[in-house]
Amino acid sequence: MIEDVMRSTGICATVGIGDNLFLAKVALDITAKHARDYIGDLDEKEFKRSIWFHKPLTDVWGFGKGIVNRLEK
Repeated sequence: MIEDVMRSTGICATVGIGDNLFLAKVALDITAKHARDYIGDLDEKEFKRSIWFHKPLTDVWGFGKGIVNRLEK
């Protein structure tokens, strides 16, 4: 599907896969664009290993400045 989107539109599509909607969205937003196949896959263990210390936290879906300030305290 990713190749079909590229061929027909010239736009690079990415895919996020996760154990729940949050992990799938984080996989899409943060890991997929850096993967060679443009597919990001996160489970809870991989999230803690690879994303837990990611900066800036506002890159993570749903984390606005207010949430980030509370988490950083």
